[in-house]
Amino acid sequence: MAAMTPELYEAAFDGLPDCVAVIDAGGRILRVNARWRAFAGDNGGDAETAYVGWNYLDVCRGSPDDEASAVTTGLERLLAGEQDVLDLEYPCHSPDVDRWFLLHAARLVVDGHAYAIVAHVDITQRRLAEMAAARRAERDELTGLLNRGTFRQRLQQALQAAGRRNRRVAVLFFDLDGFKDVNDGHGHAVGDILLRVIGARLQEHFRAEDAVARFGGDEFVLFIEHGPDDELDPLTDRLHGLLRREVELEGRTLRLAASLGVSIFPLDGDHVDTLIQRADLAMYRAKQDAPGATSFARDLVRT
Repeated sequence: MAAMTPELYEAAFDGLPDCVAVIDAGGRILRVNARWRAFAGDNGGDAETAYVGWNYLDVCRGSPDDEASAVTTGLERLLAGEQDVLDLEYPCHSPDVDRWFLLHAARLVVDGHAYAIVAHVDITQRRLAEMAAARRAERDELTGLLNRGTFRQRLQQALQAAGRRNRRVAVLFFDLDGFKDVNDGHGHAVGDILLRVIGARLQEHFRAEDAVARFGGDEFVLFIEHGPDDELDPLTDRLHGLLRREVELEGRTLRLAASLGVSIFPLDGDHVDTLIQRADLAMYRAKQDAPGATSFARDLVRT
């Protein structure tokens, strides 16, 4: 068996796929591998020196990021012998690219002197996959709006916050009048495109805190915190106007309207399911009595 030689050790170190450096007990960078040098060059640094001789701990101390402070503290503890391994995930975004890395450091003791070998592992693809999975878990796949479960969670949080601040929350439930005719007359593929268009409009015209969800089929729901009742009239008018706008699809002009039901916390209930159910019932009253109009849950109680 061939013996390990200094040249082989050097080649193995340079051949590591991650960015790797060796620092001494004071934090000074002693050696870096080829991947570290390449990364330095690709990001505007000097690929030749690749920060060798710089104090890694001082660089971290000079960064305003919370992650850098955690790295500094962790490496100081590691070099002092208080721990043997350090693992931290952190973002490293540029103006053009979002990236994430895992910092893995291990303590070494050679001839009585402490060192740390520090590796930066690119975990961007893993993080992007995790973010995509999280988005799929909370979003409706067709429209990109919140799904039913996530909407209920957001509404529960909003009700708790509104209760503490003595504020009202309006729940607006609506579906698209005439949507069945679109599916029957033009096919479900066109119907799906129409739902995506409606979803994009809703996301564009409502704030992030005004949670909007597709409940299923052509049913949608949103909630918004509000003050006096007269604040709701401009909101419902804006929503009706948004949904009445013509949609041009594959040479066809499609015209729809929405029947809208509104329930208000705490006047119409103080529970998520109660408010959604009463807004839904009010929507069906609007659909029966005046399609394309708005009905309030409080009016159902009186009749």
